[in-house]
Amino acid sequence: TSDIAKDTMPLYDIAGSSTFGNAVHEIFDSINPASAQLNEDVYNEVEHRFVYTHSPDQRAKITEGIIASIYAPLGGPFVGNTLHTLGTTHRLSELEFNFHLPHSDAHAFPLSDIGALMLQHGNLDPYLTAYAQDIADNPSTITVAGYMTGFIDAVFRVNSETSEPVYVVADYKTNRLHKPANEQENPLTPYHPDNLVASMVKNGYIMQALVYSVALHRYLQWRQPGYDPNVHLGGAAYLYIRGMTGHSTDEPTPRPYGVYHWRPETALVLALDALFAGKGN
Repeated sequence: TSDIAKDTMPLYDIAGSSTFGNAVHEIFDSINPASAQLNEDVYNEVEHRFVYTHSPDQRAKITEGIIASIYAPLGGPFVGNTLHTLGTTHRLSELEFNFHLPHSDAHAFPLSDIGALMLQHGNLDPYLTAYAQDIADNPSTITVAGYMTGFIDAVFRVNSETSEPVYVVADYKTNRLHKPANEQENPLTPYHPDNLVASMVKNGYIMQALVYSVALHRYLQWRQPGYDPNVHLGGAAYLYIRGMTGHSTDEPTPRPYGVYHWRPETALVLALDALFAGKGN
């Protein structure tokens, strides 16, 4: 019921903002989620960052919400791990990437090319097919050229069953997808993995996940011995921490609430890599 979900969602009432989101990001970066005194570490970070903006009661909720997300299951490619079990040993924080894109207008490509490649190589679910179709059909005047740079919140190295490491790019999201004013709604429902795709599309995170996947692919090409994208690329995980309260779906293979996982097909990552490099199709 919505009351139980509400009671187990510490961040239910905490307002969202870019300032709040940035502060939470910094906390995830500065702590070791595997720390023996995790509660104390998170408490200190929250006190330090929110002392002037949030009441003691709100700060307690923020602390509780962050700790809950660290112990929550991650599902999918994380094979039973949590942020707590992965700690910092298996985490690379703030991986910077810099791409040279085609430099001249003659070699620039329209955004619609990305949609076309998604449709061609994507093996997409219906939501992402509609999204890709939308981009491919949009004769946008936006062309992509020049330089692309950014930071990936975290790359996790997960040991798979084959003992080969699998790398997953991850992004922490503090978006509030539930509506506290709506008492009837179960606030966990928007964080069901099938429902997160709406936020992923609306906020441009699908496009971001594709760019991150190409960045990871390029990074692993020179860092991972015997690199094979089919083996080592684990896709992208978007961690909506408000929904990461430890609840999982009641499917035969349960999936955690609050985690959106998508592994773009290898063929799509390679096609985008070539497109970004100005090699066309």
